[in-house]
Amino acid sequence: DCEIAVENAIKIGYRHIDTAEAYGNEMDVGWAVYHMIEENIITREDIFIATKLSNEENGGYTNTKRLFERQLEQLKTDYIDLYMLHSPMSDKSKQISTWKALEELYNNGKIRALGVSNFNTRDLEDFLPYITIKPMVIQNKVDVYHIGKQLDDQGDDILGYADSNNIK
Repeated sequence: DCEIAVENAIKIGYRHIDTAEAYGNEMDVGWAVYHMIEENIITREDIFIATKLSNEENGGYTNTKRLFERQLEQLKTDYIDLYMLHSPMSDKSKQISTWKALEELYNNGKIRALGVSNFNTRDLEDFLPYITIKPMVIQNKVDVYHIGKQLDDQGDDILGYADSNNIK
């Protein structure tokens, strides 16, 4: 059971929880964190919660705000430490309006850091010119055979691209 697994992880020292809309476990994670806070094992500030918007159908300005509020409720918190787009959206205008909603939530203190997941350099090149706040995190799979030069799915140096675009 996810809730018990998260509680046990917290009890042995885990402090970073990475979840997503697509994983279907945000409510279990929320209850686990809630119980650990109630038992004075941690405070909310001790734990780092990352979650993601996974389903493009929940994208767009209004839908994103609605989904985010539901995720806050399920995670039993009033802010998210890191919020990411789980993957690039096929509808680029929806992706931009989704990010605009996230920028507003960030500016209002509901999100502490914004990020993207599974974006390659071309996805970022198509995205960055249209947004105000750059992603603070790029979460991608890494290739253990190219240590120090992580390549995206197009074979481009994603870390080099991030560095050259001041994405730290």
